[in-house]
Amino acid sequence: MTLVELIPDILIIVVLYRKKADESDSIRSILSSLPHERINLFIYDNSPEYNEKEPLPTKGGCIVSYTSDPGNSGVSRAYNTAAQFALKHNLKWLLLCDQDTVFNRGYFNEVLQAIDKNEAPLMAPFLFSESGLISPCGFIFNYGYHLGKIPSPGRNKLGSRSLLNSGLVISLESFLNTGGYNEKVFLDFSDSEFIKRYKRKYRNYYQLNACLNHNLESADSKAFNATRFRQYCKSITAAIHNVPDFISIGTIVLSRTVKQMFRHKTIEPLKCLYNTMVNK
Repeated sequence: MTLVELIPDILIIVVLYRKKADESDSIRSILSSLPHERINLFIYDNSPEYNEKEPLPTKGGCIVSYTSDPGNSGVSRAYNTAAQFALKHNLKWLLLCDQDTVFNRGYFNEVLQAIDKNEAPLMAPFLFSESGLISPCGFIFNYGYHLGKIPSPGRNKLGSRSLLNSGLVISLESFLNTGGYNEKVFLDFSDSEFIKRYKRKYRNYYQLNACLNHNLESADSKAFNATRFRQYCKSITAAIHNVPDFISIGTIVLSRTVKQMFRHKTIEPLKCLYNTMVNK
């Protein structure tokens, strides 16, 4: 199999928020990495003001499908909507992308080799940000942390690891078999919640020998963003399904609330958390 043969079987999903399609690092780098392949690009735009009927000109073999969601339903609904689109159009694989990940042709060659080897229905790159390796990461008691040792490329057990969304390639069959993404966990923790459920059915993933750079949203800002913090609280607490989750996730949320209170010298984070819990 070649990339020319593989790429038409992959639905590349890019979720946008307040960024135009032609400004997205993910879209620009994917198009430049695959100049001769027939790309199926599914753009899900959560932006309240940037929605456009035709956000990208269709060039060569690039087929663009565009969904506008000014209500900002989140990444989970975006991925689920795209999966149904893939099912309808007989596509076999999903590539999940945030808007600010830089892809390269080497990454796609690694995906090709992994699929040829039939190693696992889930593949993940080494994802780096300014803070270092962020995916794969350690994951225990719902807490993610940087790995002390970088895993070797190839088939790996998920075990006490988790993976971030951007750059994941997953077979449509295993995505649907896992139940898709939890749309109540619409933003923060969406990837961790999905991988937790994926582990119940599949033990392994394939670690691609490919490194991608990803720009994370800064946690620090000059002013406290109450809307964003309420989204965080609502999304992550929706992942509580039992008593252990309540204890671990509750501890994580409370810790972040206290940090935000001290950082911004305001009790607004506590108010946001309280209102989230009361209105559940």
